[in-house]
Amino acid sequence: MKKEWLSRKGFAALFLLGFFYTLLYTTESGMKPLGMAPVLDTAENVRLAEQIVDGSLPSESFFRSMQYPFMLAFMSKITGCRGNSLFVLARNLGVFFHVGIAVLAAIASFMLWGKKGAFMTLFLCLFYPPLLFFAIDAFDIAPATFFLVASFTLWLAAFRTQKPKYLFYGAFLLGVAALLRSSVLPFGIIFTLILFICPASFGKRLKLCVISCFLCCMPLLFGGLCSAAYSGEFRLLPWQGSSNLYCANKIGANGKYFSNNSNLKLKSSYGMNPMRTETDYIFKQKTGLDAASAIDEYSAFWKNKLKEEIKAKPEVFIKLCIKKIYYLFNNFEQHNNKTFSFHKKRSPVLRYNPLSFGFIFVLLILSLSFSTVYGLRQRKILGSLLFGLAFLAAGVLMFYVSARFRIIMLPFMIIAASGIATIPPKTLLRSRKLILIAIASFLTFSSFADANSTETYVTDKRLLAHVSLKSQNYAESRYWAEEVLKELPENYEARWLKLSAFCNLVLSGEFPPIEEYEGLGEDFKLLKKSGLPFENLAVLEGCWLWKFEKNHKKARNIWKNTEDPYNDLILKAMLILTGTKKEALEIAKPLDAGVNPILDYAFFKRGFMESYSEKLFILYEKVFAYLLY
Repeated sequence: MKKEWLSRKGFAALFLLGFFYTLLYTTESGMKPLGMAPVLDTAENVRLAEQIVDGSLPSESFFRSMQYPFMLAFMSKITGCRGNSLFVLARNLGVFFHVGIAVLAAIASFMLWGKKGAFMTLFLCLFYPPLLFFAIDAFDIAPATFFLVASFTLWLAAFRTQKPKYLFYGAFLLGVAALLRSSVLPFGIIFTLILFICPASFGKRLKLCVISCFLCCMPLLFGGLCSAAYSGEFRLLPWQGSSNLYCANKIGANGKYFSNNSNLKLKSSYGMNPMRTETDYIFKQKTGLDAASAIDEYSAFWKNKLKEEIKAKPEVFIKLCIKKIYYLFNNFEQHNNKTFSFHKKRSPVLRYNPLSFGFIFVLLILSLSFSTVYGLRQRKILGSLLFGLAFLAAGVLMFYVSARFRIIMLPFMIIAASGIATIPPKTLLRSRKLILIAIASFLTFSSFADANSTETYVTDKRLLAHVSLKSQNYAESRYWAEEVLKELPENYEARWLKLSAFCNLVLSGEFPPIEEYEGLGEDFKLLKKSGLPFENLAVLEGCWLWKFEKNHKKARNIWKNTEDPYNDLILKAMLILTGTKKEALEIAKPLDAGVNPILDYAFFKRGFMESYSEKLFILYEKVFAYLLY
């Protein structure tokens, strides 16, 4: 008699439960600042998509993979979404990719292990927290994983049915995945294994292998043609590889994520790639060349620099490689700006979910220990999968082994681990297997070499301060900026965020204690001392000088001489309010009423408007009384 939970109704119930869980987390995280506005890589993807739509994409070879921005650009064109709306749409698309990965992995598991394995795979993929966490980010890792799992599922279908068309479809989708993330290309080794595991004649096997390789290259050729169309230069792959490889393996690299050079005074926008900002700057300093116009020289520069460092200190490089292998299989989900454990604690949906990388890893080791029990066909497929997984892991190890980048391995680890569902419970409890579980658990749950380091939490706090400011949640932005300053009192960016949030709080009608306002003088002095170009501070700095230093001349000079389009009308309102009647009239004359409520208040206050909203009048009376008088 069939078990009820393995019936169609059982699978449907599990799918619906997992889909509901996915939507629940997407909704919950979408109500937080990080789900409202794009930052870092997500901001860069949205910006590139908008440039594609506007036709303003720079005519240079693609630094990073552009398939995902092109995908967002297509969505933008058909929906009309831009900016934050496009980011939210991309997050919703991540729901499709997350659920799609789970379904495709379950189909592959069914072909390998049967219903029990498929049920286990579907459950683990749908409810695995880091996969969900990164899938709904506007980043290319989820679609790349989706197409890679689809490729493997079709490869498995070809092996099972002996129909070459599935093999060809799978090879093409592998090329699509590689176009999204070139590091997945080593997984294509499984398509060469048909030379050894396919029952056909050698000539036919060789033919299938050659056709598969050609079809895999087709999407990459298309990417090269797109690059040529934009830049006039044909390149199969993006040119960030050499600098990325150097940053991931240089002396002082941590192996887990990119870390800025603190000796360089560079301020990278949260919509720009910080690694590119730093490497472009160093390349220009050393060679005098612009990276985008000297790509071959740029690539050679970073390759040679890495070779020199490895040659000078090979023991450091070997130690880094060993650490990276250990980090790759460690349970802790490390990342430099979206540390999973930090955000998991703040999510009521994810907080109590016990599934982890370590749990999946232990299941995988246990499943492999029973390989002799599996059938011959299962062993062949499992061996091929592990071979491909090893090459995929090698692609990850070449660069960073942080949580986001090893996510691409998870569905395949889960498929391989799901073989355990076919083993009788009594057999699982043999003493030798328990020893194996203990060893695997020690390896993955241990914390050697700072594997469980939470030093990135301060970066997460700074990121929250920034994105809260961007999404107009000023009180939260100020809170997180002050949390950063408790740990890093000299952090200039946190001080800028604190001041920007403070100013916007006041302009929106919230007034911190006057003692806190008066104490901002030290923040202004430190930011001036840094020499970094922090924008949007002219309003508050001028007001502070006016009120507490009584230096009216200097305050007005700051408002007059600041080129700040973001606060341009507010600065003009300050000048109208604080100048003589003649000065105020000269500034007000070319401006139109009704453009900005603060500007309208200044017009009304100086007699340039006859009527004004009483509610807004009361608000801005309080605002300017607090800021200036």
